[in-house]
Amino acid sequence: MGKLTSSDVVELENQLRGARESLLRAIDQQFLGRDADERRLLYDHFAAGDTPLDPDLLSDLDVPLVECCFRELGAVDAALKRIDYGVVGVCTECGGYIQPDRLRAEPTAQTCSTCQERIEANLRRTMSHAG
Repeated sequence: MGKLTSSDVVELENQLRGARESLLRAIDQQFLGRDADERRLLYDHFAAGDTPLDPDLLSDLDVPLVECCFRELGAVDAALKRIDYGVVGVCTECGGYIQPDRLRAEPTAQTCSTCQERIEANLRRTMSHAG
């Protein structure tokens, strides 16, 4: 387990770019039949999350699917920025390396397996005390 090689980074970037294209196609599919102004309003609404919309614009959309696509698109774009900044594969929690196998399985991962397990355990404890 160590630092990503340059070929690992290229593979990861290709995987992320493919995921980005798939997400954009899924979003475009949901926005079919809309004129350019409506598409821009919808895109701004889901991308920013704070642009008010006429409810009629949402009536024929699968809103949970579109929200999920935009969330994942944000994660993919953030991962691509980490590649651009040269910090891809560095855990945002401990600063250690994220295992290449983990990134192949979850290319948007920001934490190593150890930190992710700790985060999830803390979340489970919090949820069990809340309920």
